[in-house]
Amino acid sequence: MKIDELRIAVVLLAMILTVVALFGGYKVYNVYGVEKPVKEQLSALPPVSSVSIDKNKNGYDIEVQLGAVENLQSAYTGIENVLNQRFDNGDYKLHIIDNRNEKLELFYLQIQPAVQQTAAKSEFVWLDGYLDAKCREMGLKHNLMIDEKNIYVHISDGPYNLYDIVARPAVGISAGNNS
Repeated sequence: MKIDELRIAVVLLAMILTVVALFGGYKVYNVYGVEKPVKEQLSALPPVSSVSIDKNKNGYDIEVQLGAVENLQSAYTGIENVLNQRFDNGDYKLHIIDNRNEKLELFYLQIQPAVQQTAAKSEFVWLDGYLDAKCREMGLKHNLMIDEKNIYVHISDGPYNLYDIVARPAVGISAGNNS
């Protein structure tokens, strides 16, 4: 083997080792610098039962399984606060996992149009009355909470819970003189 061939082999080997080290380092950073600390912080929150984090090309898919929750708005806000400390807006997609049963699933399919209409028209008092009547018919309990960003729907059937967070449409705020 000539010296030139040996140099090319050494350079190629060095490039391959560098690429492997970079990708390995990136993977270690993702697992121990991002995913593990986020899982630990989320798991420490009282309503959180389990956390799953998957990295994809668009960012992170984060699934959070909730146990029994008294205040869905507070639980969701706590989860978002942890995630917003670690990620930029849009770098993650949060999925809340509940333990709904078939009765809750069928019930939600019936009321979903009303929930979406409320999100679009801000008819919150109407939705609360509608949910109250429908839940009484079915022997269910509900809790409806609203903030400037979301509508929080919690419906329970004994030990089973359905949690749904519906984003409210952004309301444009105009500043300045309209005269």
